[in-house]
Amino acid sequence: LEDLQLVMDFTDSISVNLKRLSSYCKFHAYEALRTVLETLQEKLMFLKSFARFATLQGVEGQPLIDLLGHVEVVVVNAVSLAFTFWFQRRNEKVRDEMKFEISQLIHKMIDPVDPQVREIYTHVLEASKLSKSSYALAVKENRHLLVEFIDYLLQSIMGIITECYTSFVDAVNDQMLKLLEGVRFLSVLLSLEQEKFDELNDAMIDLIGVAVSDAGIVTFSLSANEMK
Repeated sequence: LEDLQLVMDFTDSISVNLKRLSSYCKFHAYEALRTVLETLQEKLMFLKSFARFATLQGVEGQPLIDLLGHVEVVVVNAVSLAFTFWFQRRNEKVRDEMKFEISQLIHKMIDPVDPQVREIYTHVLEASKLSKSSYALAVKENRHLLVEFIDYLLQSIMGIITECYTSFVDAVNDQMLKLLEGVRFLSVLLSLEQEKFDELNDAMIDLIGVAVSDAGIVTFSLSANEMK
């Protein structure tokens, strides 16, 4: 599609359908599938927030095209799995297969575990730091987009810390906790009352965007397995 709004509308449409599917899976036999459907819906919202963050930071050209293309492929796969489940939802074997396939989609194509996925994400964040224009005005009007992206980073960092805490040496624990607090601080800055936020100069607001990108690069460069 290579068009932000089309990709966002496509993602929103499928997200609504996933919510409906999740609500259908209210019976005990569907409980495990409902969990992965809800997770997939949340991950699609992450991809949406990431793409909107990228455009807010002035990313354009190939890095943005690659990200939008990747989001589109993920959503098409999500559509395929959702329809397969819906039309064969009474087949227990199919339900088990769908649970596995959805989990694989999340692990291999959304979470930054696969090197190619990680490269797409990292290139976008690096490009967001290279822009020579100030996007302070756009950020002031759309702070919630940065906050949404930061919320995902916080969840990712917490996930790494939770999974690997006992295997970290103290020095690594300290650094991970500092990273967590730093990202939380960025969220606090962006959540200031409008009057106080407007007092920040454009250079500071641009710096917040760069810091968010750096935090994303660090977070996406880590995975639980590698940290172990």
